[in-house]
Amino acid sequence: MADRFVIERFEEDLVVIEWHDRSLDLPRVWLPQAAQEGDHLKVIAKDGHVTFEIDAAATQQALQANQQALNALNAKDDGGDLDL
Repeated sequence: MADRFVIERFEEDLVVIEWHDRSLDLPRVWLPQAAQEGDHLKVIAKDGHVTFEIDAAATQQALQANQQALNALNAKDDGGDLDL
């Protein structure tokens, strides 16, 4: 399985990336300018240089899986009050 890098959030000049069970802080300028929270990233290593690219297919797949999970939860909701 390929490594999965996901943009968690932006904090000033940094971006917080989820990688496995870790959070990494990277300089914002290392990412594509169009990168957004939730985007999945590919790491490209070539000629001793590392770059990040947005993996649009993986991002879309994750969005669809999350929406399906939310739909399944909402389907179980009877619309009544929640008892605590």
